[in-house]
Amino acid sequence: MAKVLKRSQRRLLSAFRELLTQKEYYEITVAEIISLADVGKTTFYRHYERKLDLFIEMHRGVFDTMLQDLQCREDWLSEAPRPMLVALAMKAVGNTAGRLSIAYKLGSDWPHAERRMGESLTATINARLCMAFTDAKWAISVAEVSSALAALYMDFLIQLNSAPNQKVAERRARNLQCFSRALVLAALEDTPNEVV
Repeated sequence: MAKVLKRSQRRLLSAFRELLTQKEYYEITVAEIISLADVGKTTFYRHYERKLDLFIEMHRGVFDTMLQDLQCREDWLSEAPRPMLVALAMKAVGNTAGRLSIAYKLGSDWPHAERRMGESLTATINARLCMAFTDAKWAISVAEVSSALAALYMDFLIQLNSAPNQKVAERRARNLQCFSRALVLAALEDTPNEVV
């Protein structure tokens, strides 16, 4: 599912991630990314239009990781949150507790980032649902379910930034699984009685 990046893209992404450990997004310049990645300006612009594109690329990886445990019907319909989701929540709280909101950090890039991240997350969820429910009949289209789930997951990720501790983050992961399960069950036409 993960997009295969070229070597120069991996270097740019790695440099961007490293800079994010030292500075806020709005403080990072494309020139710094290029310098740290040790690539030319032309190479950067061959792959990306602006640093926001690196931010989106980085989050595609986060989405793939966050959803990697949702491989089959039972994973989606489980009452317990998937281990990778909980692990991601714990890591996020450790990295972001008490920090500025993502909307503040991205400034004028936030509306565009939120839309593109939502589209990316929707596509990832759609692929996962299609893989997990190959023979399912849906009362609501998979595309619409994916879009609704993406909104829930985006809200979860945004709220992690304000989670005061790991206990709250874990509760939010459980709630997300509960909401996701309910949405999928409501959208399926062929839900077996034993699952409900």
